[in-house]
Order: sequence, then C-alpha cells, then structure tokens
Amino acid sequence: QRFVPVDFYLIPTCDLAWLVAGKAAFYIENTEVHSGTIQLSSSRKNLLSAGALKTVQLGRLNLSPIRAHGLGSQPNEEIALKWPYTPSTKPGFMQLSFHKESIKVFHEANVLYWAKALFNMTYNYIHHCITEAPEPPPFDIPQIHFVNTALMLAYAEKAEVLDQPGTPKLVPGSVTIGYLAEELIRLDDNSEFTKFIHNSDPSPFILPGEYGYQTTKFLVFTQHVQYINTGGQVYILDYQDMSCPIHFVPS
Repeated sequence: QRFVPVDFYLIPTCDLAWLVAGKAAFYIENTEVHSGTIQLSSSRKNLLSAGALKTVQLGRLNLSPIRAHGLGSQPNEEIALKWPYTPSTKPGFMQLSFHKESIKVFHEANVLYWAKALFNMTYNYIHHCITEAPEPPPFDIPQIHFVNTALMLAYAEKAEVLDQPGTPKLVPGSVTIGYLAEELIRLDDNSEFTKFIHNSDPSPFILPGEYGYQTTKFLVFTQHVQYINTGGQVYILDYQDMSCPIHFVPS
C-alpha cells in the first residue's frame, strides 16, 4: 500500500450554450482544486480492467477537507482510476511520458466535459417540452447521468532534511502522473456492463423484448435531440452502463 498526494479537479456539468459561446474547454486553472491523497496497491486484485490503451485501478480517495457532496465527499472513498499506458512487449504496463500522458488525460476530461453538457441540454429540452405540453406524458422519463468524474494530478514525494540530521520530511514534489477518477460502480454477481448503442452503427444493441430496451429507446431519442439541436454537428455515441441504468460510464 502507498499513499500519493494529489490535486483533485471535479469535471462539472455546464450549460451547453455557455460552452459554445465561449468556445470553452476544461482547464484546471478555471476549476476549484481540492487537495488530498489516494491510497494505491500493486495487488492484481485491485486492477479492475485493462484495455488496449488504458487500465482501470481501484483506489481510495481522501480529500482534506472533504467535499460537501458527490465524489470526494466520503473519507476513504473507493474510486476507479483510469490511467493511459503505452503497449509494451514486457510484462506489466509501461507509463507514457508525462507530456503524452497529460494530453490523453486532458483530452478525455474535455470529451466528458462536453458530453455532460450535451446530456444536460437534452434534459433541459425534455423539461421544456413537458412544461409546454397540455398534459404530462403517459410514461416516466428515465433519470440517467454520467458518472461523477474528476481529473487528478499525482505528485512525487521527495525527501528533505529537517533540522535534526537523518530525519526526512516528505513534501509534494513535481507532478508525475495524471488520472481520471470516477465514482466506483459496484456490480453484484448477477450484473454486468451493458453497451446500449454501437459506436458507428445506428442500430441499438438491445432488441425489442430484451431487458433494457426501453432505456435504449430513450437513449436513441437523446441522440436525435442532440443531433437536431446542434444543427447536425454532434451527438453522444457508445452509451454503456451496468444492467440497472442509473449511471453512464465514459468509455
């Protein structure tokens, strides 16, 4: 086990019109920073998944002070840490240079930043239509959101000598690694992640009569809303979640 000092920058949900008007991107300079530590383990059982270009590792987050709500509001909170790596012929995962790594992490943070704004616009559109309608719809509107996510920068610990000879003091050093930290979705033995919609095919994965089809139809509807309201410029692909559709995990 090791404890690593970090700076924590929550990726907020913003108004899409505000982002478009300001050509805004997610910058840590414009985001509130929270300091804390993450607890990491090199045990293989804490490796949640390993894809072609990134891993997902279990960690524990402690912010000081803790946030009022959401991600980082609980002491010793379990989180999923996404970390990009470069393929290697050797066992294990080879770290990118921090320059290349930070480009990938900030790129993913910005994709999620805009995706959350798009999804928020979709719900604003739905609520506007319901308000203008003469009567409420004869069905429930699914309540879905992306997982809460933060960009985290981890710092090296370097030893400095105190007044007493031979006594080291650990202080934050230079930034060594960047993570995307997500709220952890625990799956029971009967649950699994579900991909609702293809990356490049308009046909949903879930077929009529299968569990989750109603959610899939709603997600297809959100794509139409996003496409029409952005003048055909953008919509969200690759919706996936666990079998109980409460969150979305950015891929």
